[in-house]
Amino acid sequence: MNLSPKTTKLPEGMKPDEKPAGSIYGPNIRAAAQPYMGPRTPPGPKHRYHLQVLALDTMLPDDFAAKNYEELIAAIKDHVVATGDVIGLGQVDPSAPPPAPRPQPAPASTP
Repeated sequence: MNLSPKTTKLPEGMKPDEKPAGSIYGPNIRAAAQPYMGPRTPPGPKHRYHLQVLALDTMLPDDFAAKNYEELIAAIKDHVVATGDVIGLGQVDPSAPPPAPRPQPAPASTP
């Protein structure tokens, strides 16, 4: 989140600590404000990945850390000025070794 309008692409294979200046992480399966781990394509036929890109008329605060999707949506409500969709295809190589187990998501906090 908070990519500059001048950012038109990101380098292939960039590491989490190489995120663009001023950008912040949103909530995901790992927890709030954690780097995105990427997809885990299921075996079988090609799998479609739908990514939605939103242009906002504001920047979120540098210390913004939505705990979940609902908090993120509330923060951007009424600020979306344009949207786009990217659809990618992925397929597991049947001869590739199985991937390493992923870390378990952080437990949900209770108020």
